Amino acid sequence: MVWTVQVLVAIACLGAGGAKLIGEPTPLAAFEHIGAGQSFRYVAATVEITGAVLILVPEAATFGLTLLACIMACAVFTHLAIIGGNPMPAAVLLGLNLLVVWLRRNLVSVWLATLNAGPGYIKAARQAGAAGINACLRASGADVRTPPCGHVAP
Repeated sequence: MVWTVQVLVAIACLGAGGAKLIGEPTPLAAFEHIGAGQSFRYVAATVEITGAVLILVPEAATFGLTLLACIMACAVFTHLAIIGGNPMPAAVLLGLNLLVVWLRRNLVSVWLATLNAGPGYIKAARQAGAAGINACLRASGADVRTPPCGHVAP
């Protein structure tokens, strides 16, 4: 189920980012109304497409989810505070994104612990196998009943 939601979010974000890149009228008008300029449209599209691709790569999914959550939260805020249009498409994508983050919270814990510990941390855990990943999860304070590797903690 989680991968299905991730793929749906990726498809939607690829479509939205692609629409921004090719210059569809709706994103063009929205970015013109914001006053951020059309160059910011390219930045937003690039971040959206990058996040969509990254959530399909297991090792980078957490980073991609973080990128997409940030851009969707900004999109919702922009619709509510500046544009005045319907924020629901961005809000739905944000909600689905947060659902995936919640369902993959163990991976998020490992990712955050890795950011703090450095690149050798996850490499050592992978070399140790499931026991090493469970140790990483315990060290990060994550719930080890359902670790990301699919093995039950000893």
